[in-house]
Amino acid sequence: VNRGFTRWFHWMILFYLLTGIERLRCFLILLGGSISAGWYAAIANDFFRHSRFFHILYKNMPLSFLSVMTNGKGEIVYTTSSLCLMAFSHVLDTFLHPGVTYLLWRAHCRSGGSLQSIITWPLLISTFLMSRFWSIFHIYYNYRRLGLYYIGDDIYKLNNQDAWIYAYTAEGIFFLMLACSKILKRSDKEI
Repeated sequence: VNRGFTRWFHWMILFYLLTGIERLRCFLILLGGSISAGWYAAIANDFFRHSRFFHILYKNMPLSFLSVMTNGKGEIVYTTSSLCLMAFSHVLDTFLHPGVTYLLWRAHCRSGGSLQSIITWPLLISTFLMSRFWSIFHIYYNYRRLGLYYIGDDIYKLNNQDAWIYAYTAEGIFFLMLACSKILKRSDKEI
């Protein structure tokens, strides 16, 4: 239960694959977009502000990977074995974040769906609320208090907590852009 948002996302994808519920696919496309925006904003912050290239990704890989990619102090090391696992980590990351979202998007398009059929108020609101629910749940689970934006190190291994701010900012911009496009599209129809 105390897992990253991407894990919850993948569990929902599994439920979609078992049920084929089209609205769930649309929901997952938006959720995958917001997850990717937040995740890569956190990675960019780690690189540009702290000069660490994808350390967040490497430190959140399975323990079997970490034992090869880090030394006894938890620092990233660059050996032939670790570089191979790092490359594989990038493949997994690309597939499990934007890749699976893209596959859902392609399935949506093949079934006659469009971007406008995804950008609906119910989907935008429910996707944003799902993200907040994850935060509320994990704040309460880990700290026994309430809050809307989880910031901590119980789930993701981060070198700096400022990564959360960039992740939530990117997520907010993602939802704001979609909401603005919805509002602007509506005002175009009224003219």
